[in-house]
Amino acid sequence: MAEMASLQDDNSEGKHVQLFRVRMRGVFEKIMTGVSLEKFEEIYEAVLQGRLSCAGRLHTIWTSTALEGMVKELDEVIIEENVNDKLKQLAEITEECQQDRGTLAWRPPANLSEHVRSFDMKEKIKRRNEFEAFVSDKEAEVEKLKREVSDGRMRVWKLENVLNEQLNKLRSVYERENKYQAELQVHFDQLKEQVQ
Repeated sequence: MAEMASLQDDNSEGKHVQLFRVRMRGVFEKIMTGVSLEKFEEIYEAVLQGRLSCAGRLHTIWTSTALEGMVKELDEVIIEENVNDKLKQLAEITEECQQDRGTLAWRPPANLSEHVRSFDMKEKIKRRNEFEAFVSDKEAEVEKLKREVSDGRMRVWKLENVLNEQLNKLRSVYERENKYQAELQVHFDQLKEQVQ
């Protein structure tokens, strides 16, 4: 079933997957040729203690079977991991990021401390701006508190004036009442003397 999906994908897959498949097949073939017939015969004779005449046929069978297995596994990975779409995305990103040959790209200076210094300067500027914003907020709060304290003092002063006026009025009323009472007492005493 995976082989049918692989055959269907061969027709619909992009050039990037086809190039990937060819490149990986080349890598697999290099791996297979890395195990020479002589080395295989040496291993076959030492480990399996078999005849050297069979070793050549087994080497050929092993090489073709291993290569077919690796290619089959590669096909399954290409399908399961959706390599076609991922390679298309990579091609799109690469195309977007390509620059004209005449454009000079920015490179960090060779001296690491200079490169870090520019980064540190950005950080210092950022932190200074944050600190200035913090200070201006606190200064605004202090100004607001000053206005509130000033308004509170003004209200206290007005209240003291009103209380003093009321106290003075009460004193004058008290003095008048005392004076009036004294006059009444005098009149009462006079009347009392006249009655006796």
